[in-house]
Amino acid sequence: MKKTLIILALTVLSLSLAFADVTYGLRGGLNMMNRATTQENALETGDRSGFHGGLVLQYRTDSNFIVQPEILYSQKGYTYKVLTVDTTTMMDYVEVPILLKYNIKAAKGLYIQPTVAPFVGYAVVGKNTFKGAVIEDETDILEDINRLNYGLDFGLDIQVIDRVLVGARYQLGLADFDGDNNVIEKNKKDTHNGLMVSLGFLF
Repeated sequence: MKKTLIILALTVLSLSLAFADVTYGLRGGLNMMNRATTQENALETGDRSGFHGGLVLQYRTDSNFIVQPEILYSQKGYTYKVLTVDTTTMMDYVEVPILLKYNIKAAKGLYIQPTVAPFVGYAVVGKNTFKGAVIEDETDILEDINRLNYGLDFGLDIQVIDRVLVGARYQLGLADFDGDNNVIEKNKKDTHNGLMVSLGFLF
């Protein structure tokens, strides 16, 4: 975690020195995340609904390119059912995506911004909750998962009157959140994939 924070601080500092036009803001919204797995005949899983929210820094260059680092709290995981018991696997992360955007003027005060964003995250919550007719319980799994997460976001922001951001992105996780803890199937890989929809305001 310390290495991640150091890398983040150096990245933000470097961008601050490289670009003069810096805008700050906030954004937040809905996550619809699920598990993607390479396991054959895997248990069918459903989306976990959650939220994300945090800070935005937007750096404009002299061209139409925008660099936009964000620091987000993001809820991920998935759901499944065994017999009559509904289980939700919750994994929440502090996440740092760095959005690379191209600014296209669609109309006066309206800009369309396709984006791609590498991201890195660190799990701060990990637990399973169980709910059924005769059971309601939860277990902590934070120490059993690979807490470092990374991947790519692909999406689109719409910026209105230079202050309002409306966006959607698909997150493609590349890190195996089971990591080395999966002793049964060494070749199995479980990653976070899903949709994020958000609203933001720049100051």
